[in-house]
Amino acid sequence: MEFAPPPSSPPNERDVEHLKLLGIFHFVYAGIQGFVGLLFLVYIGLGLLVLNHTIPSTSPPPGSHELPPQFIGWLFVVVGAVATVLAEVVAVMNLLAGRYVRARRHRVFLLVTAALDCMWVPFGTVLGVFDFIVLTREGVRRLFDGEGG
Repeated sequence: MEFAPPPSSPPNERDVEHLKLLGIFHFVYAGIQGFVGLLFLVYIGLGLLVLNHTIPSTSPPPGSHELPPQFIGWLFVVVGAVATVLAEVVAVMNLLAGRYVRARRHRVFLLVTAALDCMWVPFGTVLGVFDFIVLTREGVRRLFDGEGG
């Protein structure tokens, strides 16, 4: 007696609806994340103001362990630039994720994006957890493999 796999069932309406909602949520979150990324430009601006001596500051006396204003200025510029680039990359990844969820392609990319989203508390964490819950269902896996629809 041979074991036969169960016949392919039509896609579950709940899975299809959840994928549609995930696509919308990724687009909305990409917009929010893109805006947040632009807010980090304030750090770059403050760092440049310090470096150009627009903000008055005095150098620490010799022998003290205080950091010079130039170090603080560069710290602000570097932290602001890294945060801006990281936030904008996550925003672009979420735009792509929204497209891929709708097209039911690149499930592994969606899982990687969900993992990165979990770092951005609170909205990214919620979206990432929902991604993992929905994308690991067997019915959704079949939809991405092309068996269910």
